[in-house]
Amino acid sequence: MTNISAKGTLGGANLTELAKISAKAFQVVDENDIAPFELDWHEVFDRWGAGASPAVQGSLVLIFLDTAQVVGSSLGCETIYQFGMKDVAEPGVYLVSKSATGNAWRIPGSSADHQENCSKISASGLADQVAVVLGVRTGHFLVLPAGIDGTSWSVNLNCVSPTLDDAILTEHLNVFAVENLNSAETRSDLWIDASQWIPKEQAERIIQKLLLVGLRTALTKHSVIPEPSTAIGRLDLLVLSKDPSDPDRYVLELKAVRSHTSTGTAVTASAMVTHLSDGVDQADQYRKKVGGKSAYLCVYDMRRVKGGDVIEKTKPKCANTDVRLRVFDVHNASKTARKAAATA
Repeated sequence: MTNISAKGTLGGANLTELAKISAKAFQVVDENDIAPFELDWHEVFDRWGAGASPAVQGSLVLIFLDTAQVVGSSLGCETIYQFGMKDVAEPGVYLVSKSATGNAWRIPGSSADHQENCSKISASGLADQVAVVLGVRTGHFLVLPAGIDGTSWSVNLNCVSPTLDDAILTEHLNVFAVENLNSAETRSDLWIDASQWIPKEQAERIIQKLLLVGLRTALTKHSVIPEPSTAIGRLDLLVLSKDPSDPDRYVLELKAVRSHTSTGTAVTASAMVTHLSDGVDQADQYRKKVGGKSAYLCVYDMRRVKGGDVIEKTKPKCANTDVRLRVFDVHNASKTARKAAATA
C-alpha cells in the first residue's frame, strides 16, 4: 500500500477511528437522505491536516451506498475488511455502506490521481452517489451530495464549531450563502435563466438540501435533521445537540423570494409578503411544538432588486413572535455578487 502519511492517517484523518465508526449500527434518518454520514463519519477528520505533511499525496474517495456490498461484488471490487484498521490507507475509490459495516469495497484500477478516480467512478455508474473526498486540499475535505459530477463543498475543518449559539449559527448561515449560493458551482443548480433572474421551481428545496450538508459538516457536535414530522406538519431543518444533557434545539424555516416564477411570470410584492408571513407562523409554531430554544426564518432573496418593503413588512411579525429573521442575498452572477459586496 502507498504510504500517504504516518500513524494510520491520510492527511490527518484517523483511519482507526473511521473503522470503529463505520462498524457502528445507525439508522439513516431517511432513505433519500443526501448526507448519510451525518452522525459520526466526518468527525474523524476533525482538525484535518493538522499533523499532515504540507503536500498530501493522492486522494481517497468514499462513495456512500445503501447496498455497497452488492455493488462492490458486482463490480469485482477488492474487499477491504475493517476499512481503516491498517497502518496506512491506499488512495483510490471505496464503496462504503450507509448502514452498519466495517468494510469497504475498492474499485479496481483506482489510483492516487483524483481525475482518474473520477473517471473510474463515472465508468462504474456511480457518478451520482453521495461522496466524500480527502487528500485534494490540505486542511479540507470535499463533500459532493449529488455525486462527483455535481456541486462540491470544500469544508475547512479548522473552523468546525463544537458548540452552538446564535452568533455561531448565524455566521455559518452567512458563510453558506456568501461562499456557496453565490458561487459558479451552484449557479446552475438554482437558476433556469440566471441572466433574467428566473430561478428553478424547486430553488427553495435545493437550498434546503445544500444547507443541510453545509451545517452537518460544520456542526460536528450537533445533528441536523431534514423535515422532521410534527403534529402540525414538517419543518425544514431541526438542529439539536448530540449530547443528551444539552436541551438546545434550533428550528430553521427557509423561504426564497423571487422576482419571477420558473415560467417567467412576475411575482407580486403582496404574494412575497404573504409567503414570508406564512414562514414566520411556521417557524413560531414548530419551535413551540418541538420545544426549540430559537426559531429562525431564513430568507434567500433571489430578486434583482433586494430588500425593500417585502422584508420590512416581515420584521414586525418576527419581533412579535420572537422569530429571528436572517436575510441572505442570492445573486445571479459572480460579478453581481462582487458589486453588491463592494457597496454593502
